[in-house]
Amino acid sequence: MTSPGEPGGGGSGSEVRPALQDTTVARSARVHDWLLGGVENYAPDRAAGAALVEVVPGARQLAHSGRAFLRRAVGLLAGEAGIGQFLDLGCGLPVLDGNVHEVSQAACPGTRVVYVDVDPVVLAHAFTTLDDNADTLIVGGDIRHPGAIREAIGGFFDWDRPVAVLMANVLDCLPADGADDPDGPAGVVRDWAAVLPSGSPVVIQQMVCADAGVRETVTAVMTGATGGRWGRMATPGDLGRYAAPLHIGPPGLGDVTRWRPDSPAAPGPLCPSGAAAWGVVGRAPGAGSPPGTVGDGGLRSGRGP
Repeated sequence: MTSPGEPGGGGSGSEVRPALQDTTVARSARVHDWLLGGVENYAPDRAAGAALVEVVPGARQLAHSGRAFLRRAVGLLAGEAGIGQFLDLGCGLPVLDGNVHEVSQAACPGTRVVYVDVDPVVLAHAFTTLDDNADTLIVGGDIRHPGAIREAIGGFFDWDRPVAVLMANVLDCLPADGADDPDGPAGVVRDWAAVLPSGSPVVIQQMVCADAGVRETVTAVMTGATGGRWGRMATPGDLGRYAAPLHIGPPGLGDVTRWRPDSPAAPGPLCPSGAAAWGVVGRAPGAGSPPGTVGDGGLRSGRGP
């Protein structure tokens, strides 16, 4: 692990040595860990996960599908596109295999990875597991403040070259959601797209559902379980709105099982509730076609998608 400065007090974009974790309420990162079969979770997290599975019976499969999509995207961006810098926003707890630094550095040795999270539990685990990786940096910060996070990263990244930004299962944790709200998901993606080097890949992934009843119940379950530290479940249309500032290439926005699959995708939905894991890989805007249009979408050696 490489440090950008002395351990500090946890302001946006600063490195923090986290305090003791609160295990009395669920945390979204620990709930997701439980869905993936991890062991870094507690009774409130397991209760929240079980309640979520009651509403979305395929939630565990969707979590695994989303993680597999992230591994594929990172591997292809590092190996085929030659992206050597990855910024994982709202990184969550480490998984048993296929963490961003493991996948990217296996595909392209020397790739640099920055993990960002505001959750002290996540930061504690990151410091413990990544202390000996010189190409990995941990930053405690709020993803709604890209300028502060970029300042904390400083020279660890070469900001004249593309930086792949990952937003997996994090935008639904933001409490605000107005289309013009700078702290809402759409505003956060727009702000990050504006500060990234031209052509930087942006990967977005989360669970969505077109059924209003399911969305409302999931939102109520997660908001209640986390003590208000959650946002809301999105529609497929919401995710399209979030990705609007990006150049989006084929196959576009959709079910993650159909994005460059390792094997043929299973027919039909995984989840009887109508929920699905959706994702997209786009590019931060630069010279060329306006945001929201379809770009070439191909992965080319040494360049972004």
